[in-house]
Amino acid sequence: ADLGELDHVPGLFPGHLAGELGHGRRYDVVGWRKDGAMVHLELAVNTLHDQAGTTYIGVLHDISQRKALELAQDGARREAERLAQLRSDFLANMSHEIRTPLGAVIGLARIGAREPAGSQARDLCLRILQAGNHLQAVVNDILDMSKLEAGKMLVEAQPLRLADLVDATVAMVAEPARDKGLLLRAAIDTGLPEWVVGDGQRIQQILANLLSNAVKFSDHGTIELRVHQSADRLCLAVSDQGVGMAPEHVARLFRPFEQADSSTSRQFGGTGLGLAISQNLARLMQGVIEVASELGLGSTFTLNLPLVATEAPPQALSAAAPEADGQPLSGLAVLVVDDVEVNRMIIDDMLTLAGAECVLADNGLLAVDLVQARPHYFHIVLMDLQMPVLDGYAAAQRVRQASPTLPIVALTAHALPAERAKCLAAGMVAVVTKPIDPSELLACVKYHHRPTRGPHATEPRSARAPAGTGHQAAVEPPHSETNAGPNAGLEAGSAASALGMAAIDWRGLLAQHQDRSAFVLKLLNLLVTSHSDTPARLRQARQALDLPALAFAAHDLISVAGTLHASALSAFAREVAHRAKAGDTAALQQCEILADAVEELLAEARAHLAARPGHADRG
Repeated sequence: ADLGELDHVPGLFPGHLAGELGHGRRYDVVGWRKDGAMVHLELAVNTLHDQAGTTYIGVLHDISQRKALELAQDGARREAERLAQLRSDFLANMSHEIRTPLGAVIGLARIGAREPAGSQARDLCLRILQAGNHLQAVVNDILDMSKLEAGKMLVEAQPLRLADLVDATVAMVAEPARDKGLLLRAAIDTGLPEWVVGDGQRIQQILANLLSNAVKFSDHGTIELRVHQSADRLCLAVSDQGVGMAPEHVARLFRPFEQADSSTSRQFGGTGLGLAISQNLARLMQGVIEVASELGLGSTFTLNLPLVATEAPPQALSAAAPEADGQPLSGLAVLVVDDVEVNRMIIDDMLTLAGAECVLADNGLLAVDLVQARPHYFHIVLMDLQMPVLDGYAAAQRVRQASPTLPIVALTAHALPAERAKCLAAGMVAVVTKPIDPSELLACVKYHHRPTRGPHATEPRSARAPAGTGHQAAVEPPHSETNAGPNAGLEAGSAASALGMAAIDWRGLLAQHQDRSAFVLKLLNLLVTSHSDTPARLRQARQALDLPALAFAAHDLISVAGTLHASALSAFAREVAHRAKAGDTAALQQCEILADAVEELLAEARAHLAARPGHADRG
């Protein structure tokens, strides 16, 4: 720039030079040209001492280009940070949006796969389950690679038992290996510590990928997982007698989207991400995966990790206790909180099969009320995060205030480390990612549950421990099968009218909730707002001859009626749901009676809500 065109530099005059500017210093200042344009300047100040006194010399340099470059760099940095945040947000949202419906598909298919062998429904559900699991693996690979590239993947250092890790991982590939006639075996060298420090989930992820590849690329022979020690390294080697690879193919193995050769993906399938993810995970754990392979003779992939021995954690002793009746969660009371009905049903199914008793709530505020009413009853809480009324984070904090020793496990479709850290900061003890794997969920509940309920946990014999499903918390009265036989529900509803079936035992309801009238009114309000359309759904299922829809709607009513101590309706809904699930068309004949009974229950609830609150105390 032509400094001759400089008009003035505000604030610069001899007094400033003498009093404020130091010798040998440089300052950024702003000047103005004669045409009014601003210019960035650098002022260098020096002093000259002679017989005449002291002279201050200021030299101005135009630094407009340098300033423009700095501004551009700052802008680029801020834009990069903004894009990185957008990418992180997109990854988190995609994780949630993909995993949530996928979890419902896999969970419902898993329920259907337990139908009698040979039935068409079971065969179809097994196919859906197989396709869903494959899709889940692909989604997990893509999300994991995105997290690694974004620097969002973290690893943990926790005690893990080598034998458990090996057994669980081998079990994951046992069935596909058996289907191909492969011999699968595992061995742990003597002298290794029983417990070591590491990220068990990530180590298992790597080994599962290596074992799955060994099964995929082998048509005969043996696949072996051998754990041994080399110097201060833990070595987990997976060997096969499969197709093997040429040296030039080995060099490309750990690049994303690449496989041994261009025909591999066509012949064997896969995303080409598994080994790239595994190698990156190994490096995050200060390890590496090494490969030895010979074309036509097989391959050995060895995961080398730092070997750090440790002692067994105290929780491992209680987790290893024998299971009652072969059910790992027998006797546990679990509060499940999720605003999605399908999610509640799937989790309830998983836990009930394992022997647990479940209370289901569809928002965090209801969960808080349940814990405050019975702070010593539950062994553990499973808490969804994104819910209306009160989200999982706030609900977790309130639950901990009401019952400080009650463990809370987060249920989330977000799989990013930041989400996990946020959950732990809210007082939760663990995170289970959706789609929920039954073995992971059961292991988490068994590991983290509160060993005892407390001195006042026993429920009155007139009310069973909480169980069931639906939009309300589910507290069922004694099942009618106990006193009146398995068909008591249908017999009670065999008359032409449902009159009286939905009668609420007000005394029992109030006694169940310690005469808390306000809480009972809240349950009634939830019934009215959540089940006003249920009669129409039941009649629509009958008209469409849709037994699965009827079974779903009837099952939802079992615990709703049980919660309100409408015992006859609860028993009737149970029998209808059982028949509909079994494919018995007789359930369709009972649909109208059930719909009438629900309308009667809704009418009684509305009438009670219309009365003054004190009416609840009079029963």
